[in-house]
Amino acid sequence: MNWLRDLPIQRKLTLVILLTCSVVLFLACGMLGVYQIFDSRKAVVRDTTVLADILAKNTQAALTFQDESAAQQILLALQAKHSVIAACLYDEKGKPFAHYTREDTGIKYPPQPAADGYHFEQDHLVVFRPVFFER
Repeated sequence: MNWLRDLPIQRKLTLVILLTCSVVLFLACGMLGVYQIFDSRKAVVRDTTVLADILAKNTQAALTFQDESAAQQILLALQAKHSVIAACLYDEKGKPFAHYTREDTGIKYPPQPAADGYHFEQDHLVVFRPVFFER
């Protein structure tokens, strides 16, 4: 620390200001990174929930009339959304009715649907949305 003692006061002040600015900048970048992580998770939840609501509206008739092939065709539209790896439609008794699974995923569907909502499992988002037939 002898080299610090030998520095002129102007250099010491510059060093302190530079160190303070660096610490503040590092903390600000860290906080921005944390905010981006939480915001992106919230956006994924929002987008996936909207997609689930659209699927619920489109599969109302297929569920009402027990048309499994129509429900399967609607779920096949999920191939266009690369981030969706699986979807399952349950009948009113809670039994799996139709499903979509991207190839080689090994996804196992729950035997009964969970309550309306979402949760994260490992690296997946799981969303459950109800399907109601409105006359």
